[in-house]
Amino acid sequence: MTSLINPNPVYQIRVPGRVCFFGDHQDYLGLPAIAGAIDRYISLTANPNAQHQFVIHLINTNTTLQLPVNPDLYTAKPNYFFSGLKVMIDQGAQITQGFDISIVGNIPMNAGLSSSTALVTAWIKLLAEVGFPHLDITKSQIAHWSHLAEVRFFNEPGGHMDHLTIADEGLIHINNKTFQTERLESPFECVLIAESGMAKQTLQTLKNARSYAEQAIREVQIINPQFDIEKAAEGDVAHYVDAIDPKYRKHWYAAIHNHLITQQALLLIKQQGTAQSLGLLMDAHQHILEHYIENTPKAMSQMMRAARQSGAYGAKIVGSGGGGVVVALCSKENKKDVIKAFMKTGAVNSYEVQLLNA
Repeated sequence: MTSLINPNPVYQIRVPGRVCFFGDHQDYLGLPAIAGAIDRYISLTANPNAQHQFVIHLINTNTTLQLPVNPDLYTAKPNYFFSGLKVMIDQGAQITQGFDISIVGNIPMNAGLSSSTALVTAWIKLLAEVGFPHLDITKSQIAHWSHLAEVRFFNEPGGHMDHLTIADEGLIHINNKTFQTERLESPFECVLIAESGMAKQTLQTLKNARSYAEQAIREVQIINPQFDIEKAAEGDVAHYVDAIDPKYRKHWYAAIHNHLITQQALLLIKQQGTAQSLGLLMDAHQHILEHYIENTPKAMSQMMRAARQSGAYGAKIVGSGGGGVVVALCSKENKKDVIKAFMKTGAVNSYEVQLLNA
C-alpha cells in the first residue's frame, strides 16, 4: 500500500487482524484456541532517511512519533515502537538506518480484533527485514518477537494466540503449550463483525480472568498434584469445586468448559460439520464468557440476542471483552438481516469479513 507520505516505498508490509472463534481466555492457561486472520489490515510503508531516527506517521490518529535508531537515547514513555526496537536489537538485529514510516489501517482500534498486535507485528516485520536482511525469518519467529515486544516487555497478562494467528495469516488451531499451529479449512458460510463502539477493557479483564483461573487450578493441585487442566473432564468441575475458594469457582468452571467446547469445535471443523452446529457451540462459549468470565456488557448481549433472532447461527464477544466487537456466524441469505439487527440495537458498524485462507 502506498501512502501520500511515502510514495514508491522501499518497504511495504501489510498485516491482518484476527478473530478468535473458540478458546477466548484459554491461551494464557496453555490451552488451545481456534482463531482466524481476517481481511482487515494494518499497512506500513517505509523509506530510508538521513536522520538516524524513525519518523513514524500514524495516519488514522494524525500523530507523528520520533524514535532514535539507538533506543537507549529515547527519553519518552516506552511504547510498542520502543519495545519492538529494543527487542529486535537484543535479538541481534543490526539497525543503523533511520526511516520515514507511514502506518494506516482499517482494523477498529481497541475493539478485540487485535489492531495493536497487527501494529506490533508490522513493526517487527520491518525491523526483521532491515536488521536481518539475509535471513529467512519464519512466521513463528515473527510471532515470538511480536509477543516479546507487546506482552512480555510490559509484563502484561496476554498469551500467544493473537501473534501466532496474525503471523500465520490463516484459520488455525493453536497449541498454546508448544505454540504449534494447524491450518484448518473454514466451514463458515458468512462471518460478520459488529462494532459496539464501547472500548474493551483488556488489561483488567485479562488480569482478573487469568489470575482467578490460575488460582483455582493451583488450589486443585494442592489436593491432586498430578491434575492437568488440559486433560480435565466435565466431571472434574463438581469433583474439585469444594477445594476451591468461592471467589474463583466461576473461572474454574469457565476454564474447563471453554476447553471442552474448543475441543468439540475442532472435531466438528475437521469432520466438515455445519456452520449451524458451530454456531451452537459459539453460543455455548458466549454463555460462559458472559456469565462466568463476566466480560460482556448488557448492551452487547442485546446485540447478540437480536442477531440470533434475525437468523444468526451463533454469536460471541471477541477478545478480552468488556466492550469491543461481536462476531456472528450466519448464512449469506441472512447476512443483511443480521447486520440490520446489529445496527438497530446499537452497533456503530457491522460488516462481513473474509478469512484469509477460506
